[in-house]
Amino acid sequence: MHGQPVPRIASGKAAIRRTTSLVIGMLPLGLGAVAARVLAAHHPAALAVDFRQPLVVVTNWGAYGTAAFAILAASVVLCAAWLVAEVRRMRADARANDLGPILIAAVVGIVFALAWPFVFSSDLYAYAAYGDLAMRGFDPYRLAPTTVHDAFLDAARFQWSGPFPVDVYGPGMLAIARTVTAVTGDLAIALSSLRALAIVAFLGSVIALHAALASCTPRRRFTATAAFALHPVVLWSVAEGHNDAFVALVASLAALALARGRIIVGALAVGLSPVFKATGALLVFGLALAALARRSEHRSQRAFAALVVGGAIAAAFVIPPLLPALVHVGTKGHYAPSLSLQGLVGPIPALVVAAVAAVVGAMRVLRCDWRGFAWIGIATLCALPNAYPWYALWLLPFAVAAGGTFPARALGLATICNLARYLPDAAGITDVETAHLLAGFTTAPLLFALVPTALERESNRS
Repeated sequence: MHGQPVPRIASGKAAIRRTTSLVIGMLPLGLGAVAARVLAAHHPAALAVDFRQPLVVVTNWGAYGTAAFAILAASVVLCAAWLVAEVRRMRADARANDLGPILIAAVVGIVFALAWPFVFSSDLYAYAAYGDLAMRGFDPYRLAPTTVHDAFLDAARFQWSGPFPVDVYGPGMLAIARTVTAVTGDLAIALSSLRALAIVAFLGSVIALHAALASCTPRRRFTATAAFALHPVVLWSVAEGHNDAFVALVASLAALALARGRIIVGALAVGLSPVFKATGALLVFGLALAALARRSEHRSQRAFAALVVGGAIAAAFVIPPLLPALVHVGTKGHYAPSLSLQGLVGPIPALVVAAVAAVVGAMRVLRCDWRGFAWIGIATLCALPNAYPWYALWLLPFAVAAGGTFPARALGLATICNLARYLPDAAGITDVETAHLLAGFTTAPLLFALVPTALERESNRS
């Protein structure tokens, strides 16, 4: 009887060791916050107006913006390197209760990211402005009237040095923004609330993903959950408050429903995900391929039918209000690919490469080879004119679904390299040579995935 508690104590100590090790991996983000605060304390006088904003955004700061980006890049690279090494070391002893250490480390990473005195994206100001416009009876899918002023609209105009972009998100996201602005009534509180909601959505998606992977081996489950939950670019993007976290939550809840046999519920959830953001359509495409791959199964036929119904409902809700925004973008917008394969080789060659990768991915998924999901993610990045860092929030699930294959690793590495997309906006870099250099850096992982079949086979053997 005296010996029975020993395994539990040993297990508790192991959990503490694993938690400590994963939390250490978040320290670069914390040290980066300290360095960023030192940098912010010595900001040039010309940036004083930027630092008076409720959420400071690094935009066109020249050499000072380059220094701010360098701190973030160093923090992310060090964080990623430590976590890759630790996850590889710990996965052999993975156990069912590893969700606790992963969640604790993720929360620590997000807290460290929140401690930074600035961010690199103005999107949060746009969300708040859209919610404010809707609350006041204006259409956020059209340009805001220049004669209308308040704290929300003027702050967004400051961030974009004039008219801010029209809303291109679904009515679900608009409803969230409208509710937040109506309840808070204050710009600073609204921005903080939107960030908090994104964090809650992300942590919920981690919990749901871990539960959905219950049938996998402990090693696979631990690796997949950690790859998503502890990805430093994901943690930074969540702390910035990007609405991609809501798409990730819908996707992970749908995966949980599917894993537990709730086929119609899960498929409907995925089908309705574009109500928050159009990128949800990519999830619909991936799941539809998986259902077609198992078309002989009655459950897959039901899933496909539910996807069609959900997609149709989403289209009915999303497309009509978005039409003015699409017309405005199509007639007034400028197509300017940057720091992407399109920016490097041109739209047509890049789209050809994307089409090839998409066909390869679709064919593999239809053969129940889940490596095809990584190819679909790679095709998406190749097709995007601008690949922003926060896209990792909805691209990483494709890498997770593909397992530890070479394309999945390439996609994961690409989500790290995409952090470089912040640099031109942060520093105000406009010269073509630098843009091409950065575009080559961000697309290199994708090109590596497209070429070496031999390396993929070698990776599978190991």
